[in-house]
Amino acid sequence: MIAIVSVLAALLIPVLASARSKAHATSCLSTIRGLTTALNLYAADAATEQTIGGTEAEGVAWLRTLEPYLERGTKVECPTVSVPAQFSAWNVKGYAINRRLAPDDWLLRREAWGGVRFPSTSVAFTEISFATGSSGSASIQETAEEPQTRPGFPGEKFLGNAGALRHRGGSHYGFIDGHVKWHRPSEVRPNNRGNDGTRPAFAF
Repeated sequence: MIAIVSVLAALLIPVLASARSKAHATSCLSTIRGLTTALNLYAADAATEQTIGGTEAEGVAWLRTLEPYLERGTKVECPTVSVPAQFSAWNVKGYAINRRLAPDDWLLRREAWGGVRFPSTSVAFTEISFATGSSGSASIQETAEEPQTRPGFPGEKFLGNAGALRHRGGSHYGFIDGHVKWHRPSEVRPNNRGNDGTRPAFAF
C-alpha cells in the first residue's frame, strides 16, 4: 500500500505543479489585460498631460492614476513574484509600464499615443522582478524599456526568476491596442532597436 501511495504521489506532484504554474500564468495575463484596458480608458478620457500624484514612498505613481479605471478589487501582483519586506505595502508588485509612456515615473504622457504607428506591436506593460544587493538593499523597476533579463545595477540578484523569464522561460506583454500575449525575451525588441510593426517592441 505504501509503495502504491508513493507511486501515485510521484505521478501527481508534477501534474499539480504544472497546473499551479498555468494558473499563475493565467492570473498574470488577466492582470496585464486589466492594466492595458485601464490605460486605454484613461487615454480616451484625457485631453492634456497631467502630473501623477503621490510620493515614491507610497508606491508606484502611474498605477494610482490608472486605479479608477481598473475593476474594483483588482490586485496588481503576480502570484509568483517575491517581494522584499520594504516593498510589501506598494500598490503594484511585479509589473512595469513602458518608459515611453511614463518617462520620469511621475508623468503619464498622453501625447505618446499620437506617435504610436504600430499599436499591436508597441509594448505598454511588462513583467518585472525585485532584486537585492550585497548590502541587503532592494530595488524595483517602475518603468521598463526592454525585457527584464538582468538586474539594473551591478552586484544585484533577482528574487526568483527575472521578470522576462517568469513563466515558462517568457512573460506576458500588454500592448497599446489592448491585447496581451506571452513572448520569450528574444522575441521582443528593446527601446533602442526601433519598431517596424513586425514584432513586439518597446519603441513606438
